[in-house]
Amino acid sequence: MRTRKGKHLILSLIILIIALGAIAYGVVDKEHLTVLQKSTVICMECIGLG
Repeated sequence: MRTRKGKHLILSLIILIIALGAIAYGVVDKEHLTVLQKSTVICMECIGLG
C-alpha cells in the first residue's frame, strides 16, 4: 500500500518528466528564438521605439 507522500512523489516526477520533455521539444524546434524575438518587439513598443 502506497502512502499519500509516495503518490505525491510519483505525480511530481511524472509532471517533471512531462515538463522537461516539453522544454526539450521547444529547444529542438527553436521556439526560444521566436519567444526572444517577440519579447524584444514588445519591449521596444513599451518604451516607444517600435
